[in-house]
Amino acid sequence: MRVSSVKGPHYIDNLAKRRRRSFVVRMSLVLIGVILCVVGIFYGLFYSGWFDMNDYEIFGARNIDPAVIKENLNTYRDYKLFKFLPIGRNILFFNTNATESVLLEKNNLLRTIQIEKKYFHTLSVTLVERDALGVWCFENYIGDHKCKYFDADMKTWGDLDKTTGFILLTVEDYKTIDRQIINKEYFDGMIYGVLWRLNQLLFQQSR
Repeated sequence: MRVSSVKGPHYIDNLAKRRRRSFVVRMSLVLIGVILCVVGIFYGLFYSGWFDMNDYEIFGARNIDPAVIKENLNTYRDYKLFKFLPIGRNILFFNTNATESVLLEKNNLLRTIQIEKKYFHTLSVTLVERDALGVWCFENYIGDHKCKYFDADMKTWGDLDKTTGFILLTVEDYKTIDRQIINKEYFDGMIYGVLWRLNQLLFQQSR
């Protein structure tokens, strides 16, 4: 006598359905877990405040106002990607090299600037200011404040009114120009003349 199985086609179909249902449930749980992890990381990075820059330490400021540097830094701190993602204030994503370059371009008084991250909420900023070699007056410049401080790198800064009371070396530049930029050939000639004159004075005193 042949023994037939009690597990008919309906049993097999139900088993397959249960397995599919179990697979869907597991995959749904995995997907929910991944979404929760992504949301948690997203929140932790940008909205929790765990990595927010909220303090600046400014060192080396002599003539430049530290508030100016802080204002420049706040410009980058307030940057939002896609106008809603506050990536700028996150110290992990803050680009120190790019910020240093931009701050040097904006502030001619600075010779160097170094920005260091002090995790997780502070930026340490070390400034080295330029030392004025003298005052350069662009006599034919059309506009106010014809005179500026200058240094050995031919960088100029500050807006000065023309007076006769400058204690520093004063150069009167009568070239026709529309921008206040020092001509290198003129500058080299001026430096040579000053050094030659100093050498003559030292020679006379040594006699």
